[in-house]
Amino acid sequence: MSLSSHQRATTLNTSEWLTPPDILKALGEFDLDPCAPKIRPWPVAKRHLTIDDDGLSREWEGRVWLNPPFGRFVGGWLKRLADHGNG
Repeated sequence: MSLSSHQRATTLNTSEWLTPPDILKALGEFDLDPCAPKIRPWPVAKRHLTIDDDGLSREWEGRVWLNPPFGRFVGGWLKRLADHGNG
């Protein structure tokens, strides 16, 4: 399975993409997913923050999984992960 095998979330009008569970399992356990989809068929981390939680402005702890929403704000998410240093 390639990195391009991400799956679109349940609706077509979204910037959220889901990483297949076998890829997540191979990467090991994550403590936080700060930009989790509201509807997710499988857990990605111990703690999930959705768009309603504004994960970009919340405190991040532990090992972070980041599959940011694609679009014009992706740079802010990537900078935050780089600054956090554990993802």
